[in-house]
Amino acid sequence: MFGCRDLQGYQDSLRTFYTKFVIPPPELVLYSQTTQSFKYKPEKLNNLLLEPPQYGAAERGLDRLTIEQPRYVRITDINDLGLLTNDLGVTANKLESQYLLYDDDLLFARSGATVGKTYLHKRKRVAYPCYFAGYLIRFRLDKSKVLPGYVFAFTKLPVFKDWVKAIQRVAAQPNINAREYSELEIPLPPLSVQLRIVDMMNDTFRESIQIRQIAEKQFVSIQNRLERTILNKGK
Repeated sequence: MFGCRDLQGYQDSLRTFYTKFVIPPPELVLYSQTTQSFKYKPEKLNNLLLEPPQYGAAERGLDRLTIEQPRYVRITDINDLGLLTNDLGVTANKLESQYLLYDDDLLFARSGATVGKTYLHKRKRVAYPCYFAGYLIRFRLDKSKVLPGYVFAFTKLPVFKDWVKAIQRVAAQPNINAREYSELEIPLPPLSVQLRIVDMMNDTFRESIQIRQIAEKQFVSIQNRLERTILNKGK
């Protein structure tokens, strides 16, 4: 029988053929022109990989009760900074080793309202094993050519957001498949320049996290004050 996955594959193939060989959308033409103005020669993501991209597991999420349990990473577990959320998240009954995340694995969201969202896995930030879910695609990068942190930093730029808008097509919902992500062109500076950019990104991350933590504490404090004022608590 012709199933949902077959239909999705057909739609992906048809969309790729149409945009590549028939009439590319104006936004994609504009992005192609933008790549010509990059300071460094652009390279397709596909040429920077150690292995083909991989789709995540198709398991049902279950309540994760302790920090020691493996975490089943879904799109909703990734915040707007590209970090895992602070809650426990979910786990799953069957987590196969092929979906285990390793240091510097880069995940791209392939479907839904947050298509284009990215997450770079770092063991120093996460003390428990993580596996990735089906609406995410894993890319493993060749560090002799490009630093994973540099590609991650590039995905936080407006120019990448413009590419996402250009490439995604609305069928049942917005979607970018592994083949389309592999065609993404990014400027490729020397590794020494990439390292400086990664350091800048890490510094910004630390500052953003500190600011967010302060804001969250202030928000909780304001909530408590409002409760005491409005609900007559604490007297």
